[in-house]
Amino acid sequence: RAVMDSKIVISLLILMMLAAELRCHCIQTAKGLMSPKHLANVEIIPKGPHCHTVEIIATLKNSQQICLDPQAKWVKMIINKILHRYLSGLSNRMFTNN
Repeated sequence: RAVMDSKIVISLLILMMLAAELRCHCIQTAKGLMSPKHLANVEIIPKGPHCHTVEIIATLKNSQQICLDPQAKWVKMIINKILHRYLSGLSNRMFTNN
């Protein structure tokens, strides 16, 4: 009986941990414009079964994490700049490795 109870408890803990991952990370997004110089990292989480919207989580240079509005014009500009920089670096590596 005790073994069965412990298996149930372990199963419930695992389910709770999985459920925590299967939801949106961002409850609300930061309001207003932010200078890119304050950003240390930007993580883009595509929409999926865990969340119906794209989530953009920015880590500031002071280690604080905030959610950005993916529909905001300034956020789109930052994401495009990051993608452009990444793709430029990728193409440069492709041509220099030949």
